[in-house]
Amino acid sequence: MPATPPATSQGTAAQMIEILADLTEVEEQEIDTATTLADLNMDSLMRAELETVLAQEFGRSIAAEVTAKGPEVLAMTVGQFIAWLETRLAVPVNEAAS
Repeated sequence: MPATPPATSQGTAAQMIEILADLTEVEEQEIDTATTLADLNMDSLMRAELETVLAQEFGRSIAAEVTAKGPEVLAMTVGQFIAWLETRLAVPVNEAAS
């Protein structure tokens, strides 16, 4: 498992990598926390799909916040996105999913 930033948990990273792999059709093994969303060829349509998946997975919509960040989201690494997501949900993503 790739190293994760201190602000995130191993479970969160694994869960987000799985979601991103499903969405982008990139193999999980090719994604780590240093990969940017743009490296995954994610575009604005995929970003909208990601917002929907996150709402389904974690029971909370952050679509307005993701949209407000615009292209800045695509420049984030997976690790940065996970950390940002956890702060937006105000609890670790794993706890929000339970």
